[in-house]
Amino acid sequence: MKKLTYNLLTRWRFDAPADRVWSLIYNAEALAGHWPGIRRFHILNIEEGLKAGCRIAVRVKSLPGDLDFMLEVTEVEPGRRLALVCSGDLQGEGHWMVEERDGATLSEFSWNVATTEWFMNILGLLLKPLLIRSHDRTMAHGYEVLSEWLKQPLVATQMSR
Repeated sequence: MKKLTYNLLTRWRFDAPADRVWSLIYNAEALAGHWPGIRRFHILNIEEGLKAGCRIAVRVKSLPGDLDFMLEVTEVEPGRRLALVCSGDLQGEGHWMVEERDGATLSEFSWNVATTEWFMNILGLLLKPLLIRSHDRTMAHGYEVLSEWLKQPLVATQMSR
């Protein structure tokens, strides 16, 4: 059966400096625990930092059942852009860009993926608009979480070794 593809685009606007927004994206593992719909987000080689080659194990809630996939960072422009490829229940690529403009920060996440499991492809034929809305709802929750975190004062942290 042919894989079902999804081309998704999420745009956010924050009244916060771009470096502050980027720091939350860069430290996504801490953020993910507060993001409804994300069941697991574990950076496998965090000691090396978020850079090309970094791998992240992800599980997200989906209507028919959880999706498990692996993200691999392929490119990082610090403070500006993150490129990813994914494999597993989802296969494809994504880009997360951050740009400060007119006193605000614009964030854009594009996700071009296909479902690999036969049941997701069959269900997608019937429920694709509903599955897209589910993704949009998860991303809306993420926007709420990031917005709340951006309201918090900066706290200096130190990594334990």
